[in-house]
Amino acid sequence: MVWYGWLALAVILGGTGWLCAKLHDPKGGTVGCCGCGKCAGTGECVYVKERRRQMAEEKREEKP
Repeated sequence: MVWYGWLALAVILGGTGWLCAKLHDPKGGTVGCCGCGKCAGTGECVYVKERRRQMAEEKREEKP
């Protein structure tokens, strides 16, 4: 019966870890939003736009 407790703990911690990984995903997620409302006007979040530009520049630098 003790292993049921360990199994429940593993499921709870695993679920919490999965949820945190989804929320803090660098490709998206809701944590980085500051609620400025610019995405409603332009259709693109200013933070995501900047990250995408930086990632594109890094890819260009890597290619010879």
